[in-house]
Amino acid sequence: MQSGFGTCSAFGSWNLRPTVGSLTAALALGVFCTALALLLYFRLLRTLGPIGVTSQSYLRCGISVLLGVLVLGEHVTATIGLGLLAIVLGVAAINTPKKASGHRADTNA
Repeated sequence: MQSGFGTCSAFGSWNLRPTVGSLTAALALGVFCTALALLLYFRLLRTLGPIGVTSQSYLRCGISVLLGVLVLGEHVTATIGLGLLAIVLGVAAINTPKKASGHRADTNA
């Protein structure tokens, strides 16, 4: 089987010859996209805590829908709108601080 990436046969191995440009691109993706994203993730984890970091991951859905509408010309249906509303309400419920009830449970029972 012959492809643009190299040669592969049922009894042989891949014979790849990556170019300097493709190796540089792979290195850049590894350094900037992966390493930088992990540094930002752990910084957010330290500052926002686990609930805040989890909340931002749910909000990516809304950003993706917004980009789909703006860039790709997609349409928002009622089902998508209800789903996004449920996500926003869930994130708000998770991040809303609980009120102190003033009632202390007796731990010395």
